[in-house]
Amino acid sequence: MIAEFAREEFIKVNAEATSWQDAIRQSGELLLSNDCIEPRYIERMITMVEEEGPYMVIAPGVALAHARPDDGVKKIGLAFLTLKEPIEFGNPDNDPVRLVLALSAVDNSSHLKVIGEMAELLIDEAAMEKLYACQDASEMAEYLAGFEGSGEMV
Repeated sequence: MIAEFAREEFIKVNAEATSWQDAIRQSGELLLSNDCIEPRYIERMITMVEEEGPYMVIAPGVALAHARPDDGVKKIGLAFLTLKEPIEFGNPDNDPVRLVLALSAVDNSSHLKVIGEMAELLIDEAAMEKLYACQDASEMAEYLAGFEGSGEMV
């Protein structure tokens, strides 16, 4: 399922972000430009962190920005934003963040397969280093397109 979103229009590489809010906005813009969300969804992702804390930093160096389906989701989407310089989100265990994933889910279950595949990728340190080494959206799209959810990249 990751391969569905392994397209250049869902990817931004080496982004320069001034804050965690800016990083979330940039990742959300990828969903917005692909008509996955309404503009209000981006601000809701930020509000979720302000209200609940940096729980979205789900693994060392990785944030999974999201909000609720009723916060403006039009269709399922997954955007990938790597940061030129890591950003602190305030999570003492997993900061600083180098990869922001923005997820839009239409319900409480349709996105679980893509999350499972991402989990396999996130626990593979070598795969993550290859992901971070991608120099442009095209290279990352090609890399992600080879991911089959088996824990291996082809």
